[in-house]
Amino acid sequence: MSDTAPHRRALADRLEKAGVLTTPAWRAAVEAVPWEAFLKPGVFLPVDGGRWRAVTESGTDPAEWAETAYRDES
Repeated sequence: MSDTAPHRRALADRLEKAGVLTTPAWRAAVEAVPWEAFLKPGVFLPVDGGRWRAVTESGTDPAEWAETAYRDES
């Protein structure tokens, strides 16, 4: 697994800018939690036409997996 600290900081920056993170404690929590751990064994991402594709850590480039974990959407 690659270092995702830069992704955590970037997500915290986006959430802070959007007004969602309003205290240092919440920002610290976002920066501390490795979100990729919650995606195992995988996720389904939307594709064109209302369909979904399965994405797993083992079958995905580490950079893409990190981007998937730190998207600001569910």
